[in-house]
Amino acid sequence: MKKFYRVVGDDPFILAPADYGLVDGYAFGDRLLEGVMFKIKAKDGVLTAEVMPRSAAYFEHLNKEKWLAEAVRYAERNDLFEDREGNEVLLYDHSKPWNEQNFHTEVEPQFRDE
Repeated sequence: MKKFYRVVGDDPFILAPADYGLVDGYAFGDRLLEGVMFKIKAKDGVLTAEVMPRSAAYFEHLNKEKWLAEAVRYAERNDLFEDREGNEVLLYDHSKPWNEQNFHTEVEPQFRDE
């Protein structure tokens, strides 16, 4: 099951739960979605996307279903996101061993409940 975690330490590598990850639409929509932030959530291992409120007016004029689906597809293939402050948020897949995650780490992460 996939869940979001924020990095709270790198020695040792410590991850704490995060509610979501943000991605700039430029990653999958090029200039059309540059600066449009998408909130990706994972509930029961299922990923969903929504556009952040500050981009809602611009997003109203686009094909919403298409771009929300693209945001989810992007999230399914990637695991590095950010939070509102620009800090790293990882999408960790608990169905895989730690050393088979897409992001690279030399040590097994420790999980903190916060």
